[in-house]
Amino acid sequence: MFKASWILLVLYQELVIIPVLVLNAGKLFLATFRVQDLWLVLFMFLAGVLLDTVLLLAGVLVFQQSFLPIWLIILWLCFAITLPYGFGFIKTLSRTGQACCGALAGCVGYGAGMWLGAVTFGPVLPLALVVLGCCWALLIPGVVYASEYVQTRELS
Repeated sequence: MFKASWILLVLYQELVIIPVLVLNAGKLFLATFRVQDLWLVLFMFLAGVLLDTVLLLAGVLVFQQSFLPIWLIILWLCFAITLPYGFGFIKTLSRTGQACCGALAGCVGYGAGMWLGAVTFGPVLPLALVVLGCCWALLIPGVVYASEYVQTRELS
């Protein structure tokens, strides 16, 4: 579901916000989310929007407008919705493995977005990719830790 949302939002941006929201609302409706899962979704959504806002203000990410586009905010919501059940393989890795996956996935995702014309990077592309990689190397293990914390709190 996230991959379809990513492709639609990166390619068509504001034109597909409503269909993507409906698609993801259906996923939420059909899924067996617990209250703890919703807190994790909210945490990830806010962390992602905050991260991209900081990267935008720092000049690492560049969009046509001077603020974070709504389609990217919706994309973070779609990503956050996948968290409770979509990170199974990453949870089995060490924190170092999670960081490496995060760094790679972050650079590949944003790089693909650049290739498709949805985003550009600041004046020095290699530096932008290093910053993105570092951010995602911290983000993914942090999210996995938060997920594990929520699950252990639920069991106790």
